[in-house]
Amino acid sequence: MQNRTILLTLLLAALTSTPSVGVAQAPTSTETLAEAARLLDAGDLTSAETLLTELLSHTTVGDEVAAARLGLSRIHELRGDSTAALEQARLAEQAVPDSPNTVFAVGRSLARLGAAREAVKVLERARRLDPANPHPAILEAVVLRDDERVEEAAGVLEEAWASGLRGPEVAEQLGALHLTLDQPARALEVVNEALESAQNHASLVLLKGLALGKSVDSRPGAITHLRRALELGPPNPGQVWLELAILLLDEGDYDAALPALEEARGLMPENAEVYYRLGAAYRMAGDREGAVGALKRFQELRQSADEDGSSSKRLGTELNQAMSLAEEGRLPAALSKLEEILVDAPDNPRIHTSKSKVLFSMGRVEEALESIVRARELDAGRSEHHLLEGMYLLELRRFAEAEEAASRALALDPDLGEAHVLLAGCLAKQGRPEEAAVHFARALELGNDYPSLRLGYAAVLESLGRQGESEEQMRAYRQLRNVRETQAPPSF
Repeated sequence: MQNRTILLTLLLAALTSTPSVGVAQAPTSTETLAEAARLLDAGDLTSAETLLTELLSHTTVGDEVAAARLGLSRIHELRGDSTAALEQARLAEQAVPDSPNTVFAVGRSLARLGAAREAVKVLERARRLDPANPHPAILEAVVLRDDERVEEAAGVLEEAWASGLRGPEVAEQLGALHLTLDQPARALEVVNEALESAQNHASLVLLKGLALGKSVDSRPGAITHLRRALELGPPNPGQVWLELAILLLDEGDYDAALPALEEARGLMPENAEVYYRLGAAYRMAGDREGAVGALKRFQELRQSADEDGSSSKRLGTELNQAMSLAEEGRLPAALSKLEEILVDAPDNPRIHTSKSKVLFSMGRVEEALESIVRARELDAGRSEHHLLEGMYLLELRRFAEAEEAASRALALDPDLGEAHVLLAGCLAKQGRPEEAAVHFARALELGNDYPSLRLGYAAVLESLGRQGESEEQMRAYRQLRNVRETQAPPSF
């Protein structure tokens, strides 16, 4: 029931009024959206998509369009297509630009795609639009944390906390951030306040135990809270058993630590620290054979981790070597090196991207397209992948597909000037000069300025009969042409 309420809210949130029922007794937009929510809740994505698409075919009301687009965005999320989900969220935002629901949907899709910088910008806006809603602040903090900007993440949630958003969800994230920053006192303040109204919240009880465990004098209380958290059912029980065992070992209670470590091992059989601690516990308990076996497994796991790290470092070095060859103009050698690297790392998007650039520079555009499509499939949250795909498609005169790729790049980063130029070119080639002119102008506003842009803009303006503006762009073109060449191929 809770999931259905969430889905129904998602689809109806943008609606501000309920249309009257006509004589033909056709379903109203509200009824259609409610039925789509029911179908989503039942897992019937195809039927829900059909309903929402039909609604879009006969409504132009902004609120209704936004609600339907949000529903389609959710459907794509459930199907695992985050790029399509973002496109629908962007369309919802266009229909109702200042709706917290549409803006948050865009931010959530960007976060799912790993586009941290853009996600943060959008989520900041969502916070301003709906300061009483904790979810934009929480998601923004999570994105910042995952981007290793922990202090900024804590700052976002401290601001939310100060504004009165002091529920368990905010407290959980804020307390964890302060523990990461080695600020257990502040973590305790936050968690204790939240626990006053949520005494059985497993994550908060766990955080209190972890914060207490930072002080030697508070270890008994920490142990008590960790045991209680396990009873309440934390989201990561294996790690909690390990933390409990570490505290018990520090207290010298090896008899209690051993079963805790056995529980941790059962839940996290590939965790090296579990075996390291087990070795110590077995040794203190007089079980020499058990200690030797645990430490042997610890060394195996550590060696494997070291090998993975060494492999990653070697991969970076080899990729740099390949790009150096490309910069020197030794393109066949660079391509050979990249193909050699791909044998060991076939799912690395950086290598596929680099290979696509080398192939494009060699005039092998079809193959370059294949490589960048693979990179985009592996990392759909990187706007460069969509941009390069569009450039290659444009070169192949596949204008409609290039337009789609440019639009995806702009969905990820609306201020990506190169994508505006690409989209303008695609639109111009398809006989849509008015739309093209808008994107040429936007590219110039964003600081993109080179001869081919001015020349294309001039041609579009001339086709629109805007002769004076066209001549102005031609003058700018001639000035730029005197100082630099037209836009170069993708840089390495």
